[in-house]
Amino acid sequence: MHSRKIGKPRIRAEINLKLCFPDWTAEQRDKVIEEMLVTVAQVMLGIGEIAIRSKNIYKNVANSLALSISNRPKQKGITSF
Repeated sequence: MHSRKIGKPRIRAEINLKLCFPDWTAEQRDKVIEEMLVTVAQVMLGIGEIAIRSKNIYKNVANSLALSISNRPKQKGITSF
């Protein structure tokens, strides 16, 4: 991924870095921006994975609970909910 193609977020990051670190070279700013964009992409993918897994986990837990309740032997004097 080449961060020059990102557009406005990249320009904004470059301006902020120029203001905060005026002594940095363009190469230093480019390296920080590239690392930042890679990190952002990893976090976004991780959040998506968690969201997808969460739905599947809830389905699996609900299914396994339903099965364990329906397969439980009936005990004398205990009623089911």
